[in-house]
Formats: sequence, structure tokens, C-alpha cells
Amino acid sequence: MLSTLAGGLVLATQEVLLLLLGLLDSIPAFVRGYRWVAPLLVAVYLGKSVFVEGFCLTRPRFLDRIGRTQSRTLRTVLLANACSYLLVGPLFYLATRPYFGGLETTFDAAWASHSDLVLYYVDRDDGFIKRSRLGTDEVTTLVPYRAGDFVLSEDESTCAYLADDGHLYACRAGDAGPVRIPETATGCFMTTVSIGPENRRIAYLSPPSGLRSSKGDDPETTLWCFDLETAETVEMGPVPGHQWADPIAWSATGRELYVLKVDRHRTEDGGTSEERTVLVFQGRAPFAFLETREQLPGRDGLVVNYLRTAGTPAYGNGRPTLRPRYHFEMGPYRVVASAYMGSFLEVLRNGERVLFVQNQYGLLNKSWPPLEHACATPGGEALLFEWNRQTYLLGIAQKRLGLAARGVHAVLRDPAWRVSMVANDAR
Repeated sequence: MLSTLAGGLVLATQEVLLLLLGLLDSIPAFVRGYRWVAPLLVAVYLGKSVFVEGFCLTRPRFLDRIGRTQSRTLRTVLLANACSYLLVGPLFYLATRPYFGGLETTFDAAWASHSDLVLYYVDRDDGFIKRSRLGTDEVTTLVPYRAGDFVLSEDESTCAYLADDGHLYACRAGDAGPVRIPETATGCFMTTVSIGPENRRIAYLSPPSGLRSSKGDDPETTLWCFDLETAETVEMGPVPGHQWADPIAWSATGRELYVLKVDRHRTEDGGTSEERTVLVFQGRAPFAFLETREQLPGRDGLVVNYLRTAGTPAYGNGRPTLRPRYHFEMGPYRVVASAYMGSFLEVLRNGERVLFVQNQYGLLNKSWPPLEHACATPGGEALLFEWNRQTYLLGIAQKRLGLAARGVHAVLRDPAWRVSMVANDAR
């Protein structure tokens, strides 16, 4: 019993050893390196068993009872455990090895059909916002300051991002440094931030709080405009009934600013219906509310910003965050993704399973760290997801899993990742 309990303690600290040996550096390192580390783990468990059992069985009182010497008892314990582990060791490896759906794992994504696709992400080591291409080793630092979620202008020269202190900051190429934007102490959802077409003005909603009043109403938010050149902030007006993180966006000309307002209603059958309208604000002085439109603007009429929008807006520890989507459509496929303990990714086609990806590691099969923030690439041929603060590409047809970037908050330079208020694209 004591030996078994001690084995539980070793199991609890087993991942520390994997971390120290570099196996958790990436999924390919985990899959390929575990076969060499497993014998070491078996040796650790063997040493634990010999130590605990030898300690218990070599006490003088017990030795007197069985009539054996200490050295003979220790040899017996060692021999018995060695014979036991010759059988248990291989079974331990087969039962605990990491298994990601039988996929071929690679240290890059050069095999991707979109090998020229640009990826923006936050580096997991230094926290800087970087740019890379899926099929190359080319990596460029865009924002040399620690950041979280971000929104990026089309020409990559201007970025608004959440910093460690929870405030929204703006950084523009050629400026002396980042500028903290007023009225953002509680942070911002990136969908409620928009960089103007001239890369000078940044519009945002504040306070971006998910707290509701005692009556259950959504709080009234305020639309602001911050000028990077003058460092002046202008209040453009209140936005009554704004729901969570519904998007805002500048017009392509910069003359107007749109706020998408979504009213959700309960239907008689217990479902919900949505009524979408656009609140239009004057984008130049004198800033003011202009009108409400029923027709949503087309994609070509909006400024181009790139940001992460796939997920359900929520507040965690008082800060805005995106909860990963549990299921979504991707071309002919349906993706089901669980991001918590026992996390997995399942790809279905016509109701039949095409892929099932899970880190089936360990006796408890915890699947930890979790697979999370799954989203589709252009064409619906592959998935991006995060694991252990890294971004991976999962090719469905190729059945390959490759390391795309050593970072998180991945954003693709693709039209599907632009802020859009087109009815079918609003997320």
C-alpha cells in the first residue's frame, strides 16, 4: 500500500520530469521523445518501489519475524521488482505514450497547401507580436512589447493590443513607443476596437464590461476615438443596448464609423432570433451619432483590420477573453472541439468521423495541456489550434500535424479574419 501511494506521488510529479527533459517543448518532441524517456520513467518507478518496499521490509522487527538477513531481503525485493517491471515496463509505455490520433507529426508546417499564408501571433517566450509564413522559417517582430490579444492594420504598421496591466495600448511604426489609450482600464474585446484607414485614429467602446445592472440590462457603453498624433481622445457618443463584443468598424473612407447592434429575442418555440442594425457615427469633427440603418455594410466598404474573432466573448478574472467555440462548420466538415480536461478535436463529414485528435497520454488520459482555440484555414482544408502556448496546423486530408508558430493568439492574413459586419460573416 505504501509503495502504491508513493507511486501516486511520482505520477503527480511525472510531468515535471517531462518538462525538464524538453518533451513538452512541442507535440512532435513529445511524440518522438517519449519512447526514449519512458525507460527512464520506468527506472524511476522501479527505484521508488525498491526504496519504499526495502525500507519497510528491512526493519529489525520484521527481519526477526521472518528470519532473514537485511542483505538477503534487499536482494529479494530488488529481484522481485526487476522481474515485475520487465512485464509492467512495456505495458506502462503502451498505456501512457502520447497518441495524437495516429497523425504524422512534424516540427514545421512546410507541407501545408497554403504555405505562403501569413500568420500573426504573440510569441510565447518574449510576448512580442510577430509575423511568419506557414511554409518558411521567416519570422518578423512587428510589436517589440509584451502583448495579449491584438488588432492589426492592413499595412501592418499600426497595432492596438492588450498589455499585461489590462489596458489597451497602441503602437505605430516610427513612433517612439506604445501609447496607453484612455478609458480602457478594464480592457477591450478586439472586436470593439478599430484602426482607421489612415492609421491615425483608433475607435473603441468603453467601458467594455460584461457586468449587468440589477435589472439585468446591459450597461450603456460609450464610443471613443483616440488620435495617435495629437494624443487626444474624443467622446463620439453613447451606444445604448450594445451587446457584449458585437463589432465596430471604420468605413473604408474613414468618414463614418459603424457599430453593429444585435438584438436577441426569445421565440415561441424556445429558441432565439436576431435583429441586426447598424448605428452610424460621424467619423470626423464634429463627431456625432448620425442614423440607424437596417442594411449592413458590405465587406468592401469597411476598413481592413486583422484580428481574432472566433469564439464566445466572456470575462475571466475580470478581463475580456474569448471562450473557444465548441463546434463549427468548416467547408464539408463539422468540427467538434472540447478545450478542457480530456480535450479533443473531432472532424466529421456527413455524420461520420474523419479524424479524432486527443493527447491520449498517461494512465489517467488527462489530455493536458488542452487542445484549444480551433479555427479553420482558408478553403476549409486544415485547422489551426493551440497546445501548450503554441499554434499547430492540422491537415485533414494529409493527416498531418505540424508546428505552425511558437506562440498564441494566432491571426491569419485572410479575408475571413477581417472585422466584418456582413450578416453571414459577423462572428
